[in-house]
Amino acid sequence: MLSRSSLCAQLHIDAQTDPALLEVVEVGDGNLNLVYIVSVAGRAVVVKQALPYVRCVGEKWPLTLQRAYFEHAALVEHAKLVGLDRVPEVFLFDPQLALIGGFMT
Repeated sequence: MLSRSSLCAQLHIDAQTDPALLEVVEVGDGNLNLVYIVSVAGRAVVVKQALPYVRCVGEKWPLTLQRAYFEHAALVEHAKLVGLDRVPEVFLFDPQLALIGGFMT
C-alpha cells in the first residue's frame, strides 16, 4: 500500500501548506465512485474513491469496496505491460478507504 503522504509528495505540499491553496474539483457524475482532481501550483492528480453502494439508489444497493483493489491491481499490471504512456501512474492506494490516486494523462 502506498501512503497518503505520497499524495502530498506528488503535489509538493506538506502539513504546513495552507489548504486554501488546494483546488479540489469533483469530476464525473458516476454512481459507483467519487472522482476528484486535486491541484496546486500547476500540479494535478486524480483521486478516485469507491463508494460502498450505488449512489443513485443508496445504501439499500450495497457494493463491495474490494473492487478498488482489483482496479488498482489491474492498473499496475497494465502499466507493466504497456507502459505509463498508456496507463495512469498509480502512486496511492488505500484499501481501507478504497482510494486510488494517479497522475492525469
